[in-house]
Amino acid sequence: MVFSRRLILVCVACAVWLSGCTVSKPRPSESQQPVAVTDSKKIKPDISPSAKRDYDRALASIRAKRYDQAKRILVKMTQAYPTLSGPYVNLGMIYHRTGRSDQAMEALNKAIEINPNRPDTYNQLGIVLRSAGQFKAARDAYERALHVDPNYLYAHLNLGILYDLYLRDASKALDHYERYQSLLPEQDQQVSKWVVDLKRRTQKSKKTKIAKKQQL
Repeated sequence: MVFSRRLILVCVACAVWLSGCTVSKPRPSESQQPVAVTDSKKIKPDISPSAKRDYDRALASIRAKRYDQAKRILVKMTQAYPTLSGPYVNLGMIYHRTGRSDQAMEALNKAIEINPNRPDTYNQLGIVLRSAGQFKAARDAYERALHVDPNYLYAHLNLGILYDLYLRDASKALDHYERYQSLLPEQDQQVSKWVVDLKRRTQKSKKTKIAKKQQL
């Protein structure tokens, strides 16, 4: 159970568009993130057709796990279009996937500097920080995502997992798991099992503490 929760630390869909993204299913995992499919009509109208073509190429490369190719395209985009945050977010995810945490954090912080109003960027930063063992910093990043969008379900789920497995705060873990569930069109059955398990463990812990007090 603990192993599966660590594996399913949830990220926003892998390939993030220039100005936003949509998600096909609300259960992507950190280790196997599906690529978002976004209607091109949702891209900002002032972004040039050439930028959209470059981005499409980068997304296709990420889908195929050709990370070096995607990185080359995205780096060129950061130089040609320095006011776009999306290329930096995707670079951060690529660096994270390829084991370069410092570069991932640098790219994500740059994305935040360009556009501080994207919850997906803070969420991805939280994942990188959690992987680096910086649990309190990861919590802060997820909470910043929720400050931007209180209904950003991925940050709620990631906070639930963080409090459950790493910060050992069952009450807060339950709060975020249940908030995540409330934002879904239908219940996530895996998380429902985690909630039941966590409630059972919490009750057992309370009974154990009461029994110890009675023995004193």
